[in-house]
Amino acid sequence: MKKRLCIWVIDDHKVVANGIAALLSELHCTRVFYEQEDLLNQLQLAMLNDTIELLPEILIADYHMPGRDPIDFFIAVRTCNPTIKIIVLSMHDSPKIVQDALQGGISGFVLKQNPEQELQIAIELVMNGGSYFSSELIKSMGRLQKQQENFQLTGREKEILNLLAKAFTSKEIASALFISERTVETHRTNLLRKTKTVNTTALLAYARDHFLL
Repeated sequence: MKKRLCIWVIDDHKVVANGIAALLSELHCTRVFYEQEDLLNQLQLAMLNDTIELLPEILIADYHMPGRDPIDFFIAVRTCNPTIKIIVLSMHDSPKIVQDALQGGISGFVLKQNPEQELQIAIELVMNGGSYFSSELIKSMGRLQKQQENFQLTGREKEILNLLAKAFTSKEIASALFISERTVETHRTNLLRKTKTVNTTALLAYARDHFLL
C-alpha cells in the first residue's frame, strides 16, 4: 500500500479546490484552503507546534489568486517549510509565467486543462526529487528558446530597449548614450523590424514576453 502523503490545496475557486482534493483523496491526505493568509497561518502553526503529521509534503497551488503576488507567496511558503514541494496549477501556458514561477522555487507546473492525467505523475516525480511540467509548456518553452537562438540584438539595441522600458524619449536616450536622435530612431526602427512590431508599446510587450528585458 502506498504511503498517504499530506497534500494541501489552495485555490480561490472552491469547486476547483474541492475537485482536486477529491481527485487525490484515495491515495493522499488532503486539506483545502481558499485564502493565502489561512494557509500561511496554518503552516506556521504546524511548524511552531512541531506537528509533523500535519505538515504538507506537497502544496498544489493556483498561480493567480486575488491580491496575491504568486512569487512572494511561494517564497513565503518555502520560508515557513523549506522541504515543501510546490506544484502550480494554471489556466495559462505562457513561458514567462513558468519562468517567474521558477523563481519561487516550484517543483512542477500543471495546466488546469489536464489535472486528472498529470497531477498523479507530477506528485510522484517531485516526491522523488524530480520536477514535472505539462507537455504543452515544454513545447511552448522550446519554441521560445528557438526564437531566442535565432533572434539577436546588438549591444546598443539592448541599451535602447532598456531605456525605452523606463519611458525615456528619443531625445533623453540620445543624451544618456551620447548619440544623435537620428541614430536612436534608426535603432528603434531596427528593433521594430526585428520584433515585427508596429510601435513602442507592442515592442515592449514583445520584449517582456520573450525575456529581452
